[in-house]
Amino acid sequence: MRLAMLRAPVALIVVALAVGALTPHAVAGEKAGGDEDKGGGPKVTLCHRTNSDKHPYVEISVGAKGALKGHARHHAAKVVWGPKLKADHERWGDIIPAFDVNGTHYDGLNLDTKGGPSGDTSGQSILDAHCKV
Repeated sequence: MRLAMLRAPVALIVVALAVGALTPHAVAGEKAGGDEDKGGGPKVTLCHRTNSDKHPYVEISVGAKGALKGHARHHAAKVVWGPKLKADHERWGDIIPAFDVNGTHYDGLNLDTKGGPSGDTSGQSILDAHCKV
């Protein structure tokens, strides 16, 4: 009986949290896919690795700092998705284009690395195809 009484309040809390998470973006009028992050800096469009063989990358745009500090550090495996990687419990890395920010040049990540179904697809080709392998 106690479990049934808790379901409704828990469901309401989950819905409230979801609405609260979406509200600041709508209120601020923030546009998805803009050229600048919230701090006014440039954005970088990259291929973010997933854990899916069916859709191994998603295209996202992040602030340049996020590309350097988050993606380049935490998803920096020097491997582009291939069909056997997940089965072998191997992680592939993000694909990040070369860019300049605040007078600093970043060479990119996995642009020349080969992978894909045949093992012959470059990271640059995947990036150019909007992260479709």
